[in-house]
Amino acid sequence: MFEYDEENKVTTYQPGSDPGRAIKFRYDDHGNITREVNALGHDKRYVEDDEGRVATEIDGEGNETRYGYDGAGHVKSIRDPTGRSTYYGWTSEGDLELVIDNAGKSWELYYDDFGSLTMVKNPLGEISEIRCNSTGQAIGIIRHDGLIEQNSYDEHHWLVETLDFAMLGRSSKGTRSGGSSN
Repeated sequence: MFEYDEENKVTTYQPGSDPGRAIKFRYDDHGNITREVNALGHDKRYVEDDEGRVATEIDGEGNETRYGYDGAGHVKSIRDPTGRSTYYGWTSEGDLELVIDNAGKSWELYYDDFGSLTMVKNPLGEISEIRCNSTGQAIGIIRHDGLIEQNSYDEHHWLVETLDFAMLGRSSKGTRSGGSSN
């Protein structure tokens, strides 16, 4: 469940029907999230850089996650509270093409001429294929292990259903009532 303010910004997100899992959001005058508080009162604060981007995320215990950006404004690094970093590489079109995690393992992402993600290669060299609809949403994913995921969207382009098919024909179904922009 989502609740919105008069400017259509999410003020509360409650996954499922349990109010004990609700997260509340606060914004600055520019519409950027500055704080989120969960149902237990644990908070997360966000500090912006001069460009209005999140530069530092601070959890309720004071642990900091820091974000670095390239000249185009894409996230190029995230340093977690333990000091380990994940790095990101981008194409000239602004598509994410490389992720190097804090253990030095890399994922490569490939796109078609329309900018839709078509393939992901994991650190073991295993390839998963992605099929997209005309709006660039993933409608089918064929994983390297043979698992197939099929997604359905409503007229507002919200994900409403996900079906997983295993190689042996078993399937599971997940439905998001009311749609979701994820």
